[in-house]
Amino acid sequence: MKEPTNILGAGIAIGVAFGVAIDNVGLGIALGLAIGASMSSSQKKKNKTNDSPQTRRQDQEGIES
Repeated sequence: MKEPTNILGAGIAIGVAFGVAIDNVGLGIALGLAIGASMSSSQKKKNKTNDSPQTRRQDQEGIES
């Protein structure tokens, strides 16, 4: 299994840089948090599908193989 990466922090950093560029750091932090959270969520989903051979039904029922 791969080590998890901290994508949330990268998203916030990008958002802060964007906020400084448009002179609104608060907005940049909010956007960065949203971007980082979505990237982190998609990364977790991608790792979960690559790591486990469960079917979609087993995943919904919470059955682990």
